[in-house]
Amino acid sequence: MRGADEKVARLPLRFGSLTGVMPHEAARVCDVPQAKRILGPVCGMLEMELPGVRPRVHAAMVDGVGEVAASGRTRTSRVPLPAVGVLFQRGGKAAQNTVMRVLHVIAGAEIGGAETFAVDAIGALAERGVQQHVICRPYMAQRRRYAAAGIPTSWYGFSAFDRFFRPGVIDGIARQFQPDVVHAWMSRAGSVVPRKLACPAVGWFGDYYNLKYFRTCDSFFAVTADIAAFIVKRGVPAERVFVTNTFGTMPDAPAVDRAGLDTPPDAKVALVLSRLHTVKGIDTMLHAAADVPGLYVWIAGDGPERGSYEALAGRLGLRDRVRFLGWRSDRKSLLEACDICVLPSRYEPFGTVIVEAWAADRPLVATAADGARCYVHDGADGLLCAIDDAPALAACLLRVMREPGLADRLARAGRLRFEADFTRDIVIDRLVDAYGQAIDLGKLERTR
Repeated sequence: MRGADEKVARLPLRFGSLTGVMPHEAARVCDVPQAKRILGPVCGMLEMELPGVRPRVHAAMVDGVGEVAASGRTRTSRVPLPAVGVLFQRGGKAAQNTVMRVLHVIAGAEIGGAETFAVDAIGALAERGVQQHVICRPYMAQRRRYAAAGIPTSWYGFSAFDRFFRPGVIDGIARQFQPDVVHAWMSRAGSVVPRKLACPAVGWFGDYYNLKYFRTCDSFFAVTADIAAFIVKRGVPAERVFVTNTFGTMPDAPAVDRAGLDTPPDAKVALVLSRLHTVKGIDTMLHAAADVPGLYVWIAGDGPERGSYEALAGRLGLRDRVRFLGWRSDRKSLLEACDICVLPSRYEPFGTVIVEAWAADRPLVATAADGARCYVHDGADGLLCAIDDAPALAACLLRVMREPGLADRLARAGRLRFEADFTRDIVIDRLVDAYGQAIDLGKLERTR
């Protein structure tokens, strides 16, 4: 390349709905001025310098930190995949063992329990040597975690624009990566999985989702046995439904400094790890706290109801005892520093907080939403109370605080439950096994 072609190519790119195009889609190219005119107003500006790249480009951000594909040349920051990984029998006993390849499609929010577990699980699979590629929204914190684990990523907006103007992107990524299975995390991801994939697709159910969003999935993963039964009742063959729990294992971390959260060192502290949404019952927790003298409450999470909950805390006279901490990534440090973990939800299909409390040796108090009702044994490994019953919740909290030995007994029993069923290794073993079975089952025959 000579003259102007040797100059640095600068183009506006955005980690968003116009990104994620793979290099093989070389037909979708435009001159830099045209890219600026189209992408600038819609997506904003992100300058990328590509020395020696011809200034004819298309919008693409794939494989780790980023990639721009140019006519005739591609520059990429691809992180090498591990050479050794989880082996399974492809095509039955006669086939040789091969390294498992999983393409993940994740269209969830930037923060949330299911989204956090997806990132944690994918990282754990990478440690096992599973070869993976992730198609996800352009959230920088998630991007950094995947890159740190050596997991290539492609960004896709999952918007109506993407579906209409770029319907072949996911299929193109799948054809290039050649996975053994595609894992669609939650309903929006399930709704964009192409029908004519060469491999089977699995849909992940962290809730009682409508199966209409998973019409192109061949097998189904449910976080609880109750959700699995829900899927089977709607006509899915039982042999294609697998229970794959979430895990409560968190990296070791010291307790957070209570002084930094304006909390006395000798105060009793109840911790709530939750989105601030009406279904999470934060208002029930605040009303209960008003009836428990001296109890401090840490609420770690964010969401649309934060303002209303802060106002409620003020009306209840709790401003000096309630701390709204925002979304936190140091769950283990908060659990280490609290006395009781509380799950006050009105609606909770599972609740990873349950097993996180058990893993951290903290007594659990929860409302009898679906997940807690299925997994918590009242009086043995936790205390349960009715949904929306603030006096009953307050009574449970007072009981843990005042009844001699109860907190320790609940914590010990919870730890045994965690070690038996919900450790990181146990859950990832189940997930890998479920992948293997879904691959062996193959595509689901459908009649029209």
